[in-house]
Amino acid sequence: MAEMKSAVEDLKDERVPQCLYWNVEQVADWIEDIGFPDYRLCITENMINGRKLIHLEASHLPNIGITD
Repeated sequence: MAEMKSAVEDLKDERVPQCLYWNVEQVADWIEDIGFPDYRLCITENMINGRKLIHLEASHLPNIGITD
């Protein structure tokens, strides 16, 4: 059986994307940084953290208010 790693161990593993552990504010900051400040509120209102972010597909975006 594979042993599960802790979040601390994951953070030390360069194969694990750091965005996986972002909180909602960090995701909202990133959205602004990449040039989409108008969608900050969509991110915060929908509580999109790093784990949710990596599972978002284009088809989900209209459901959270991102239409462009």
